[in-house]
Amino acid sequence: MDDEEGSEITPRLRDPLLDNLRSIAAADPAYEELIQAISNGFPLERHHTSGNVRQFWAIRMDLSIDDGLVLYNGRIVVPQAARRDILKKLHSSHQGITRTKRRARQALYLPGMPNDIVLLVEGCQPCQQARPSLPKEPMILEPPPHRIF
Repeated sequence: MDDEEGSEITPRLRDPLLDNLRSIAAADPAYEELIQAISNGFPLERHHTSGNVRQFWAIRMDLSIDDGLVLYNGRIVVPQAARRDILKKLHSSHQGITRTKRRARQALYLPGMPNDIVLLVEGCQPCQQARPSLPKEPMILEPPPHRIF
């Protein structure tokens, strides 16, 4: 085997979902503003940031940029324009609130994500029809003891 054959670099496979997110992120002015804040450094005081960037103030030290996408501790920060579509894809298996949240936390970060997932699942007609319909068991009150134990 020649050295040239062993040093050949295999091409990186492109992920169409990530490519789509990159194109949406490039067209989103709020996302671009966040990228600029990460690249140039956040202002020293929170109130000097715009509303789009201010929501990331608390986690600013954990944000990074990789190939046009903002990452929060290795999870992709989803651009505003793609959030609804991404949430629908996360919930496409109709696994309920807890499992959808768990799935989202593995790879994504969206400000207000838990609340958005709750609203999405509660508004999902197939999930509401398949939801367990057992009524809550009524509380049984026992009479108080008449003597010492």
